[in-house]
Amino acid sequence: MNTKIESLILETVGEVLLEGRLEDVKAKYPDNDNLIDTLSQSDPSGNNKYLEWMAKLALGHGEDKDIPTAAAITDLVQRFHKNMARINNNMSKEIVEINPNLFPGRSARRVSNNPKDINSYTTYLGLKKVVEEAEENAPNKDDRDKIYQDSNWTVIVPKTHESSCKYGRHSNWCVSTSNDYYFRSYTERGMLFFILWRKQTEGMSKEGEYKVAAFVNFDSPSYDKWEWYNKKDTRMDNDLPLAIFPPALIQSIKDKLRTALKEKGYLMDISEEELNEKTHLLKVTKNDGLNNEEYIFIPKQNQDNTWLNKYMKKSYYHVVGNGYENNKIPVIKLVGPNVKVGKEHIDVDWVVRRVVNSKTWRNSSTPYELFLNTLPYQSLLSEEKKQEVFEYVKDYVKNSYDGYVSMPSNDLEIGDYVRWERKTRTDRNRLGRYRQGEIIRQTPSGFFVVDIEGEDKPSRFKPDYGKYMDKRFKGSELPDDFWEPNNEEQ
Repeated sequence: MNTKIESLILETVGEVLLEGRLEDVKAKYPDNDNLIDTLSQSDPSGNNKYLEWMAKLALGHGEDKDIPTAAAITDLVQRFHKNMARINNNMSKEIVEINPNLFPGRSARRVSNNPKDINSYTTYLGLKKVVEEAEENAPNKDDRDKIYQDSNWTVIVPKTHESSCKYGRHSNWCVSTSNDYYFRSYTERGMLFFILWRKQTEGMSKEGEYKVAAFVNFDSPSYDKWEWYNKKDTRMDNDLPLAIFPPALIQSIKDKLRTALKEKGYLMDISEEELNEKTHLLKVTKNDGLNNEEYIFIPKQNQDNTWLNKYMKKSYYHVVGNGYENNKIPVIKLVGPNVKVGKEHIDVDWVVRRVVNSKTWRNSSTPYELFLNTLPYQSLLSEEKKQEVFEYVKDYVKNSYDGYVSMPSNDLEIGDYVRWERKTRTDRNRLGRYRQGEIIRQTPSGFFVVDIEGEDKPSRFKPDYGKYMDKRFKGSELPDDFWEPNNEEQ
């Protein structure tokens, strides 16, 4: 059929319908032509679809105790027409159950079953309540993400407490109460998902469901750890949502969750190229079947290693500066893509102290064996990598080590730099924990004289086999054979 002819026919039908309804309403309510004409001009349908209902209420034939004005009626009907898409059976049924006085007689059932038909409403206040609810559900992209929608279901991720209250209206969810503590508590630990649907669904009717909340903890994102709550805030069996909701809906939640986990650092693409560049990579394990990766490495010294913090967002660990503090060499294990972090260290003070003591006491353990005692993840490393780390520790000691080793004071010599703890807490708080300085001479009576840093008066102590002192060692001053086993050990 010619498009112009179709348009002409539709226009003619519309005009006939418009005039026919206008005349019918005027005939039903005679002597009110001016009011009815005014209402007709404000009818948002364009064909007087709402005219009879508006005239009925304006002339006092509704069931409201107070007759609303024509202006109030036309404003409400225009809002009803504008929000038609957000008015549905589940929403209206909730409103009817909570406000039965606004829907007297048969209107309660009619509004519950057919809320989009304005003739289902017999009161101005009843329609107003439904319209206000629909307006509350008006989308606001700034306060929520709509991640799924079909003819039956909508899935919302509330981004603000106000949004949680809006979409959780008529539920008993603590995150939708006026106290924002619960919303903040849940969203700091994970994500909330609200599943809303427009019509009663088989399987859910037993619990009177019209909306469901799901909470997923970032630390436990697998489906068996998801928490599902009905609108009464009763925990639901995890099998029920799988049986009722379409797979695409569940998948939309998983997709949104995975995106959030990656944004927050709970899932990450670990860059092996970056690790090779910035670390001493000791081991790489990949299992494509389980999508797991494992990396063990030592961050390189003398560089800013704060780049590692991106892998530690969900852990208690934090890398400050280059990660080498107090003569500890960091050894880190990353397991992806959920970025589990293991952070251990090689205690270089312990290694040097034991090696020094082994020279004194003729310990049966070799320096290499003593080193292995403080090497983390050694069961996961090959012998070749263990030797590689040992060489790294030896190099670190030679170039960077500056620490103290406890030893018998009678083994000390003039020129040694020593320290010992101050006797009283008051002195420790006021002057620092240790007195320290260089042994400058020995008296005829056998006392060592120490030039104490920061003090004008030297101090002295008598060396004794049973008295231990902390002697300062610098790696650059250690003998060349420091890492060699004693002859008795070989």
